Amino acid sequence: MRSQGLSVTLQFDARMTKVGRILERTKLDELPQLWNILIGEMSFVGPRPETINFGHLFIGEFEKVLSYKPGIFGPNQTKYRNESAMYPEDVDPEHFYETVLFPDKARRDLEYSERANFLTDLACIFSGVGALVFSAIIIRRSARVTLVTCIYDIATVLAGWTLAHYLKYGLELDRELDRQLFATGFVLLPIVTSIVFFVSRVYKNPVRYFAETDFYRLAGSVCMVWIIAAMLFGIFVKSTTSLVLAVSCVISVLFMAAPRLLYKYLIKNQPVRQLGKIHSRNVSIIVCGINNESVELCRLLSVGFPRANLLGLVDENRELVRREIYGFEIVGNYGDLDMIHAMHGLQCVWISSKVSDLSLQAIRAWCDANEVECVAVQEQECFKSLLEPHTISPRRQSAEDTPTVDPERNSRSAEKAATAV
Repeated sequence: MRSQGLSVTLQFDARMTKVGRILERTKLDELPQLWNILIGEMSFVGPRPETINFGHLFIGEFEKVLSYKPGIFGPNQTKYRNESAMYPEDVDPEHFYETVLFPDKARRDLEYSERANFLTDLACIFSGVGALVFSAIIIRRSARVTLVTCIYDIATVLAGWTLAHYLKYGLELDRELDRQLFATGFVLLPIVTSIVFFVSRVYKNPVRYFAETDFYRLAGSVCMVWIIAAMLFGIFVKSTTSLVLAVSCVISVLFMAAPRLLYKYLIKNQPVRQLGKIHSRNVSIIVCGINNESVELCRLLSVGFPRANLLGLVDENRELVRREIYGFEIVGNYGDLDMIHAMHGLQCVWISSKVSDLSLQAIRAWCDANEVECVAVQEQECFKSLLEPHTISPRRQSAEDTPTVDPERNSRSAEKAATAV
């Protein structure tokens, strides 16, 4: 834990590292307190030590708690084992601890310490250890989802193993060695699959956000499973079949990836369909420029905003017209804006930061002439600090900041830019 922030620890506290979360769940971070027991500053059973930030709370009836020697195990060990999850979201955590949790913990400490004996201390230790073990192995919702996915993957590997044997040998395995190899696979493959998948972090990302990198990680892990399995078969059975292993690997990858992609597709399109029933997509938008940034803008507009009617991309290169970039059609070049506007009633033009300054000025002039909203990424305050300096165009000066203005010259420049479009 870092020292900055609240004096209490919340569930999923952002200050915790991965190692810190493990230490917090297993309470291994309290092992150094054994030294305090050896030097007589603590005991095994007693009120739990409190952080110095809450020392001012030991007043009045709670001041007596300080007269008892603190301990590793205490009467609050079981009830407050998951204290980090008890804080309401709409209440200040420190205020909630001072007014609700601390008074209850202090009263329980006093009640227990006044009647403590050897048997109650022994019961407190066993209760604390039980709470520690139970909470360390408790399966949360995310863990349950991961467990279900892992079981499916293991079943898929076994199904691929069975189907590959059926394709090669049919329903019967004539040789004793083949039957032994087949049976050994049902013992080794679940163990190897679970270990390899967790080590390679196949379940790092949720299935609903299954991406290209997740597919590569999944396919590579499956191949590793069958490579390790081949080596183990050679050690334990003294036999292996490369064709069966190869077919099993292909089947496993297909059966694992297909439902993930289908689930992602259904989840991804569900909100769009639901929102489409409420709002009509009546804001026609064009994105100018072809690069990774403009593609991501298209994805944002097509999925993130239900009223956005994305018509496609336009670019200065006419040879790309009617082609697609990652599923988004290039509907024309900059000179086709009049035609697109006449056909679809264009209402907004988004311009990528990679569009040249000359094209940017021409597109902006066209938008001004046709009363179409122009959104240039490089001119948006929220994007300026994220762009490279050379991609940021100078801001246009307002009329108040401009010392001298030539209306005729500005009019000729606008007409020239519009003609260029």
